[in-house]
Amino acid sequence: MGLGKTVSATAALIELVKARKATRAMIVAPNAVVEQWRGEMSEKFNLLPTPVTSKRPLNERMRLYEDPLTIINYELLRTDVELILNMGFDTLILDEVTRVKNWDTQTSEAVKRLLVRNVIALTGTPLENHIGDLFNIVSIVQPGFFGRYHEDFLVKYTIRATGPGWQSSHPSVNPLTLDELKMKLAQVSIRRTKSEVLKQLPPLTMEYVYTEPARNQKLIYDILQTSLGETLIDEYSFSLKEEGGPNPFTSNRIRLYTLLREACADISMIAGYLRRKQRENSRDAQLLRQSPIFMRLTRILSRLEPENAKLAELKELVHDLAEQGHKIVVFSQFVPVIKLVQDELESDGISCVPYHGQLSPDERIMNLKKFTSHPDVTVLASTDAGQFGLNLQAADAVINYDLPWNPARLQQRIARIHRIGQVNKVLAINFVVKGTVEEHVRDVLEKKRKIFKDVTVSDLTETEDFELEELKDIFGFDMKRLAENIRRRYGIRVETTKRRAIR
Repeated sequence: MGLGKTVSATAALIELVKARKATRAMIVAPNAVVEQWRGEMSEKFNLLPTPVTSKRPLNERMRLYEDPLTIINYELLRTDVELILNMGFDTLILDEVTRVKNWDTQTSEAVKRLLVRNVIALTGTPLENHIGDLFNIVSIVQPGFFGRYHEDFLVKYTIRATGPGWQSSHPSVNPLTLDELKMKLAQVSIRRTKSEVLKQLPPLTMEYVYTEPARNQKLIYDILQTSLGETLIDEYSFSLKEEGGPNPFTSNRIRLYTLLREACADISMIAGYLRRKQRENSRDAQLLRQSPIFMRLTRILSRLEPENAKLAELKELVHDLAEQGHKIVVFSQFVPVIKLVQDELESDGISCVPYHGQLSPDERIMNLKKFTSHPDVTVLASTDAGQFGLNLQAADAVINYDLPWNPARLQQRIARIHRIGQVNKVLAINFVVKGTVEEHVRDVLEKKRKIFKDVTVSDLTETEDFELEELKDIFGFDMKRLAENIRRRYGIRVETTKRRAIR
């Protein structure tokens, strides 16, 4: 990330035109960076691409698509694919192609229908979840390159654990054919890493700041963690039975994972979740309101004062950095946290603008301009809507209020600041609440990343699944006691030495 994919792709397009291999090109990019593409192509290459947006009526879009160089977002491609098919484009540049890595989405289907002569796919994170992402992206660039997914690609380049229970649904790279996979990829990919351009980039310092959970925060967290342990027993036990259909406990386990992460951010997140479920009329919400944990959390939260040691530490750190003249980007995956950070900082006299998906495109563009152009705007508080494609070199400090569970996404966040064009040393600070899922999951995912490292253009990560032994480390579960609880409750004997993945 941040090593000049936009410039490289535009230079390649110009060479294709010179060689008379391209005459009409369309660039498809995330909506947040459409204007950035136009600006860079104009500034660096004196090109004038035509941006096409859904704000324009259909008849006007038809006329604009006749221009030889256009830029649209992925959402509009899905809407206008029938129209675009008739416009004779011979070159397609897909920015942040991971947007279409899932093969069965409507947007992916639209991209696959665009059979053009030249396809350039850009990404800094070709794998975010599992090796199938890579297969899908390569298949967009050159259909059939790896053969068939199940019969050829998976058989040759991956291995999969076997056995009953919660085995992972995603394959792992086969170390015996890893070198062959890398050689194969070299035929259709150009790799550029930060190690190759370190002389062009300023130093990056990454630090972890560990905070103790506030008393009230720990109280709520412990209640949720206890409930998660009980749900894991139910889910795992059900998986061992010879019963068909989806596991009825999986959705509750996923919900509790999310709530644990939200409790680490701020307990107001949990209170907001309970209020939303109070208003919902769905069957799921009705059952949830009748559960003991819902009633207990509602009762306790109604009398708890808000306490958040992480937020207090963030405010102090931002004050120190602001006094030293730094501009700062604060990342969180939760919109309520972004709003909370903005309110807290502005109440302390620090100018902060938000960036998240609940803002209109015009509001997001305006806030980015304020942050990059106005010296008095010190902080941009962003969700992961700002992790892809944006140039934020105006800042030289990035604070991850909460860590994404996928290391590739953490790299994307930091690369918004630490990229070509940055002239200052960059400081990246990651907040972690001690003794919680934030602390332990970080270590687990770092172990998972090793097997994927150096397969292709970036460090790659497996799925964010966890095995029982890893859950023991993450949540402090006693596996022998867990197995005994399953035996007592369900009469099922569990062999705890086997590693069974939790999906």
